[in-house]
Order: sequence, then structure tokens, then C-alpha cells
Amino acid sequence: MPNPEEIDRSRRHGRDLLHLLAGLTCGLAIALVLSRFGRPGEDADLERFRQVREFVRTSYARDIASRELVERSLHGMIESLDPYSRFYDHEQVAALERETSGKYTGIGVVFVQPSTRGQVLFVLPNSPAQEAGLRPGDTIVEVAGRAVSAMAVGELRALLGDPERGDVTLKLRSRAGAERETAIGKDSVVDPTVRHEHMLDAERGIGYLAITAFSQETVEEFDHAVDRLRAKGMRALVIDMRGNLGGVLRVEGEP
Repeated sequence: MPNPEEIDRSRRHGRDLLHLLAGLTCGLAIALVLSRFGRPGEDADLERFRQVREFVRTSYARDIASRELVERSLHGMIESLDPYSRFYDHEQVAALERETSGKYTGIGVVFVQPSTRGQVLFVLPNSPAQEAGLRPGDTIVEVAGRAVSAMAVGELRALLGDPERGDVTLKLRSRAGAERETAIGKDSVVDPTVRHEHMLDAERGIGYLAITAFSQETVEEFDHAVDRLRAKGMRALVIDMRGNLGGVLRVEGEP
């Protein structure tokens, strides 16, 4: 004859199994209802977006990647709300962090906009790009055998600044059209905010420098520039702040 404890255990097991089956049944029913009736407007909006995206991708005058279309759509959606709302993509977030910190990981070039062209505007001093012989006007045609023209927005910067990569081979085209290849590494590069230091009038001892923005490196950059100008006989200094839109500035006594 069955033990009462075994009977009770069997009953509890049966109830647990019944509850499990009931829960699964309810969950499936809710999922079916939501898939049938839940948020029909959002589904319609997404389908409309997909249709327009596909039309543009297949009918536009040039090839355009789906990722670029999505990024442009997000910019338009947010920035059309009011003059103060902005959508920042990965490249813009990296640029903002670079502007405020004053440092970034990369090869040390500033690109002509749009950066998807891969054309060098100027090369930062003491950077891997300067050591590799890159010059203003050079165009990066390929990175490790990949054509820059086929890369999505922000992909070139991400590839050059990838902290996991080692040296990479660049195919370059000069302004005159000559092509060459060079191997280049990466490093933590200071994006200078103090620029164009020189003596305006050596006889009178008048120096000049421009501060284009404020980053966490500006104070140290300024001090070094002033020391170099003083070594050249500077007794007065012109500080050019035109076009400086601000940024961050370390105050004496802050950590």
C-alpha cells in the first residue's frame, strides 16, 4: 500500500506540472495576442521606413550603405524637433570626447570633411602619421587592402583608432596622383588646441599664439608654448581666441 508521504509528493508533483502547463499556455496566448494586436502603429511605421530605405538604396544616383541611411534618418528625426536637439553618431561622439579630453587613439591626422573621402587636411606633430610621412593633401585610398570608398560613415576613423589593431598598411594617393604604400601604427595623440605660435615682431619681443578650443590639455600646451616663445625673446604676447567655441578648462586646485 502506497506511503502517505509518497501520495502527497505525487499530488504536489501533479499540481506543479499542471501549473507549468497552464503558465506555458497563458504565455503563448499572450504572445499571440500581442503579435496580432500589439502596437500596430509601430509596425506600420517600421515597414514604411523599410520601404523608403530600400527605394533610396536601389534608386539613388550612387551606392549608399543601409547603415548610412539609418544614421541620416536618426539625425533628421531628432534635429527636426527644435534648434537645440542633436543626434550624435559614433563618429561625432568620438569627436566630442576628443575635443574635451584633448587626446585620442589614432594615427594623428585631421581629415577634410566629409571624412569618408579619406583626404588629409593636416598632420598632427609627433604623431604616427607624421613619422610615416603623411602630408596634407594625401588621400588614404585603402586600409589593409580595403577600399576607403566602400566604407560606411565613421568606419575609417574606427579602423585607424582600433585599440586592438597593430601596424596597418595604407595605400596613399598624393595631390599629384602618385600612389605609394606605408605601414603605420597608432598611439595616444594630443589634438592641439594651442596653435600657430611664432614671433610677430622679434625686435619688439611680441609673440603670437591661437587657442582654438579648451580641452584638458590646453593649460599644459599653453605653458609649453609660452616657454618656447620666451626662449626666443618674447616680452609681450598676442592670444588669438577667434573661432574658439569653448570646451572644458582645468581650474587651478581642481583634481
